[in-house]
Amino acid sequence: MVGESEYREIEAMRTKEADFFIAVNRQVRKYHRRVRGVDATECPDSVTMSIVLDRKVAKKVFPKYVEVDNQSELSRGATIVDDLNVLGRKPNVNVVYEASSRLFRRALYRLLRGEGSSAPRRRRP
Repeated sequence: MVGESEYREIEAMRTKEADFFIAVNRQVRKYHRRVRGVDATECPDSVTMSIVLDRKVAKKVFPKYVEVDNQSELSRGATIVDDLNVLGRKPNVNVVYEASSRLFRRALYRLLRGEGSSAPRRRRP
């Protein structure tokens, strides 16, 4: 989770990358405050990209059979993971059940500070 204090730290970075991260997470933060009563978000897309770039971020990974429901009115578009092997089908993806918070935050902060690319680092005024 990226919480209120982390968001304040990210805002203080004043880089284009940090500004983008704050902007794309604005609505989900509002939702979490209103519905869950917390100013924190899981940032699943950011965690996923962190794992793509560094497989060590994924701590617990298990092969599972997964489908995306594209027919049911109830769960249309939902990702269905056969966790209990009810279908008895061969696993078709590796599912990450736990990620390293330390490695994820290190990679995220490095990128948001503008250190993650070869582009010149620019701070906003």
